[in-house]
Amino acid sequence: MKTGVDVAVSDARIEHSTGPYHSRYVSVGRGIGRAAYASVDYSTSLSVIRFAQLDGVIIETRPRTRRWSGSTSINVGRTVSLLFTLDRTTDDTIRDMRVLSGLSYRIR
Repeated sequence: MKTGVDVAVSDARIEHSTGPYHSRYVSVGRGIGRAAYASVDYSTSLSVIRFAQLDGVIIETRPRTRRWSGSTSINVGRTVSLLFTLDRTTDDTIRDMRVLSGLSYRIR
């Protein structure tokens, strides 16, 4: 549509032996000038992967989870990018807020 906005949407419904699982994901992003990109994401019904020494990998489904996230990537020159993310996750048992930042250097 030539708006400069990137949109991704998914809606998944899965029948498990423990009951139905319904997950949604929406992401909207846009370039800001020539050197930056920002996006906002929303997702529901996340799964959590845990590593247990005796059981190996355990995947927990959390059907009431809601996650909001905002990310920005800023290119500083041709080889360096700054990355920032703010992430909020809530469900029946947790309330989690994360602030992440990073630096990316491209080796040629």
